[in-house]
Amino acid sequence: MTHQSAPAFRWPTALVVLAGVLSLTAARTSAQDGGAGGIVARLNDSLVTVDSARRSEPIILPAIAKLEAPPAIVASVDEARLIPADAKGFAAAAAWAQAAPQQAAIAAVAAVTKEEDWRKSMIFAQPYGADSISPELIRAGAYTELDDPPTLAWAKIGYLPMLDRLEVLVNVEATRLAADSKANEALDLLVNFEYFARQICDRRFLVEAQWGLRASGRTYERMRDIACVDARGPKNLHPERIKAAINRMNADGVLDLSRMKFPSGNRLGAEQMVERLYNESGQVRNDVFPTTMARLGTGGKPLRLFSQSARWRTAAAEQVSASDAKAKIRLIYDDWERRWAGMYFDLKLQGRASPYSDLDKSKNAVVALATPEMSNLIHERQQVICEGVGTRLSLALIAQWYVTGAIPPQVTAVRPRWIKAVEADPFNDRSVDRGGAPPPQYFIPTKRGNVTAHSMDVVTNSIRGDANFSLKLKDDTFVLYSLGTDTADNFAARIQNTTQVVQSADYLLFPPVLSLYRQNLRDRGDIE
Repeated sequence: MTHQSAPAFRWPTALVVLAGVLSLTAARTSAQDGGAGGIVARLNDSLVTVDSARRSEPIILPAIAKLEAPPAIVASVDEARLIPADAKGFAAAAAWAQAAPQQAAIAAVAAVTKEEDWRKSMIFAQPYGADSISPELIRAGAYTELDDPPTLAWAKIGYLPMLDRLEVLVNVEATRLAADSKANEALDLLVNFEYFARQICDRRFLVEAQWGLRASGRTYERMRDIACVDARGPKNLHPERIKAAINRMNADGVLDLSRMKFPSGNRLGAEQMVERLYNESGQVRNDVFPTTMARLGTGGKPLRLFSQSARWRTAAAEQVSASDAKAKIRLIYDDWERRWAGMYFDLKLQGRASPYSDLDKSKNAVVALATPEMSNLIHERQQVICEGVGTRLSLALIAQWYVTGAIPPQVTAVRPRWIKAVEADPFNDRSVDRGGAPPPQYFIPTKRGNVTAHSMDVVTNSIRGDANFSLKLKDDTFVLYSLGTDTADNFAARIQNTTQVVQSADYLLFPPVLSLYRQNLRDRGDIE
């Protein structure tokens, strides 16, 4: 096929001038931001000093940069988690997972997650910006682009889509292994990936920390899913292998989220913007404010820059001073960090209004555009803590079930053989942070309430739509659930696993929602 050349595009004179202003701004600020004492250097200080033997990114990034595109049937993480091995089209996904580039990536995940001592475990320590990145990774886009001049608020983290593809691969491979009577290997793979996701939780930007937490939560649930499918079928999981996996996921070990720091990159990005857009007298710089704010507000789309620039030229006059803008940044981020470090159910801390929600965005436009809403990260961390508690306990219950041949009558039956102590329900506000430790709720369906079955309504967040369904559970399984975001026991009659506060719903840990939803899709004929 012969491709015709695109016709020449004549840029309006105003856009050419705008581009010139941006270039001039770059020249003025590049020394400030790229120098030894610049904001970008401050962000990278703790990363560039990580010992080479503990760095995971030189191993993982070259491998995931070579991953091939997955088949359409597993194009997303959600679909890769749902599809069973006997579904039409899974053979193509399995063949993709077994190909050399994909197996090399799985080997890389194993290589960077061997260490079980958190003081020695590996760190994903790629610095931000292109200065110290290899040409190969830059060509692959496996780095964080900060533009010129380096601007943290414009950070484009190129490796995140590659991590999505890696998570797709891990889920497909886990399904393939379990279907090949290798459920133990599937569980080990998922624990490895859990370790890796924990590394990304420690990155410096909100989008990275969110990716790490969300991947962690999904992977915990997938472990329970593998166990649930195994318990209802071949029972290939070996109890001692289950115990080894539980030990690797020790709540005080590598996966401990209490050591996770609140991301600092967004705060530094906001501070950088104030330094850049205000002059020495603390007033807005009219030469750069309109164009920079236009880019922040449009994501750099050139055809929208000019109209947005005119808008910000008008808004410049009503902006607060530099000292007031800096004070707002301190107030907002100090508040978030206090909440992050505080006790989750501290009503004095968590119940009060956030300075971010009270921000006058018209007069504090620099702060508002450079600062994303970050408060939900606190709830996302608590959700993952709950997922971890539920996964360790579910696996312990299944190990006890397999050894004795019967579903444990009580949740405490798992100690001390499988776990030293039953952990508290992270959403029980009458126990967590108050010295108590009542576990998640547990029962066998036919031994609580209705003697024939337990009715349950489930609300999911599935990408497929039509995600709400009802079911009845019998005595071939157990039910383990957290009180959830309303901190009330609703007897697992209604399930909604979410970080948002919902009334009259519990957080189901076992059977996992993923397993129940897959079965619902089978029953509806949506999985062939």
